[in-house]
Amino acid sequence: MRIYISGKITGTLDYMERFQRAESCVKAEHKDADVINPAKVNVMMPSLTHDEYMRMSFCMLDMADAIFMTSGWEDSKGACMEYGYAVARGKEIIKSKAAYINQDFEEAVKDMEEQENKKEDRRKSL
Repeated sequence: MRIYISGKITGTLDYMERFQRAESCVKAEHKDADVINPAKVNVMMPSLTHDEYMRMSFCMLDMADAIFMTSGWEDSKGACMEYGYAVARGKEIIKSKAAYINQDFEEAVKDMEEQENKKEDRRKSL
């Protein structure tokens, strides 16, 4: 499975860090998935216009099976376009657990493991 990360980039200074945390969290939850992180492409080609970047984003999204929507994506014109594009093509939509994106990776993994353990305990008690 390939998962494309979507979120606000334009007008933000911390997008590389947020997208890296998102990538780490997606990999922790979907261990066998290949993660497509468009923020890394944005850094490699800083002279692209917004329209050129979106065309490239749609190409990357075409290669994905799912889209991971980071917290606050609704405030981004580009992320809204990616969301609509993904919905129109029947991609799986994965919404961010906002707290994980704002935590350190190790802390997020620990929280996810604790939640999984609690779920397992509940299943055993039934």
